[in-house]
Amino acid sequence: MKGTRNARFLHNTFAMGIEQYQGRDGKVIRGTKGQGIGFCNSADGTPATGIVRNNIFYNSYIYWIPRGNEGTLILCSGNLLFCEWHLFSKKSWETDIVNEDPLFRNIKNIAGEDGKPFTMDDGYVLTKDSPCIDSASEGNENPRVDIFGVTRPQGKRSDIGAYEVRTDER
Repeated sequence: MKGTRNARFLHNTFAMGIEQYQGRDGKVIRGTKGQGIGFCNSADGTPATGIVRNNIFYNSYIYWIPRGNEGTLILCSGNLLFCEWHLFSKKSWETDIVNEDPLFRNIKNIAGEDGKPFTMDDGYVLTKDSPCIDSASEGNENPRVDIFGVTRPQGKRSDIGAYEVRTDER
């Protein structure tokens, strides 16, 4: 996001696949198939600003600011960072939940049993034991409903990610 001002990434679920490939030295390297969110200054030097809060980054690059982008200010908190092949340093991500599986309903079938995305059986819906439930950072910018239109919060606090677990499913 070059020089973007006030970008807001709130309550999303970024879930990418894992790919394996052979490096130049012949070793097998595992990496993500997808990108996360990157912020950098515009060509005229205008810094990017924004918020990255209450998102799930599953097997995905997360959010980053490349070196040499002075003035770029991103407020980040309440995100869950999980990767099957990499451990995140809690020291580097103090305001986020790191290395805890979000416990999706079925990560291998994102559209769910009915094969239709954005329906209540989606694979990215959280299970009742998810560490994302009632764990979102509070803020006025948080959406009042989830991707299905379910009112947030259903518990003490909103859930992290795109889906809010309804009270009757907890």
